[in-house]
Amino acid sequence: MTGLLYKDFKAVKGHYYIMSLLCFTAVLILHKIFFCNEQIDILVGMWLSLVPFALISMLLVKIEIGIIAADEVKNAKIYLLSLPVSAKDYIASKYWFMLIGHYVILSVSMLWGITYQIQTVDIGVSELVSNIISLLPAILCGTLSLVALELPFFILAGSKKGAMIKTAMLLAVMLGLIVFLLFGDLTILDKLDFAKFFKYLEEHIEILFKIQIFAPVISLLLYYCSYRVTCIFFARKESGYES
Repeated sequence: MTGLLYKDFKAVKGHYYIMSLLCFTAVLILHKIFFCNEQIDILVGMWLSLVPFALISMLLVKIEIGIIAADEVKNAKIYLLSLPVSAKDYIASKYWFMLIGHYVILSVSMLWGITYQIQTVDIGVSELVSNIISLLPAILCGTLSLVALELPFFILAGSKKGAMIKTAMLLAVMLGLIVFLLFGDLTILDKLDFAKFFKYLEEHIEILFKIQIFAPVISLLLYYCSYRVTCIFFARKESGYES
């Protein structure tokens, strides 16, 4: 299993991602030690509000497809399955790799948030960063559930067909949004107020606490069910191919 994870890590050039995260962390720490002022704090705070979502997008778009596409280009899947490596181990390595990626993003973002709170000058941006970091576990649980729905298509159908299926799903969602904008009740949009939303969460902190407890359990359960289903269909696909 470790060898399969390392293979995927090298396939997507994970060392570049790790070095980038370490460099950004070092820059943030040096900023807090030597260059702490209001203007820079605001820029860094706005950057920290966007970077976690950029990392999540990169994980879902580039890395998720990359660990499958790399095996197809080099015929690694056929070679690995000819070795004493079971199909379940091969599939599990993909699920573990994406799960570890989510954990790394959460851990690094938490570290950035804690570091940013040190000697912060602008209170408003500090609260924004704190709110985003506090919601990040629930957001990552949502993206993990999305991976549980997408990854079986990439493993079973391949990276190109999987990307087509994913694109079709996104287009269906966009079509639904367009239909809502054309024929739906747009007065609902007037009621959206993120400031009131964060204030409501502060006043009802028990809701956020429940989300933090149950969201990981539900997403991990869905993730495991996705793995089991993928193993079943993968075994049927391979047996049909051999026959």
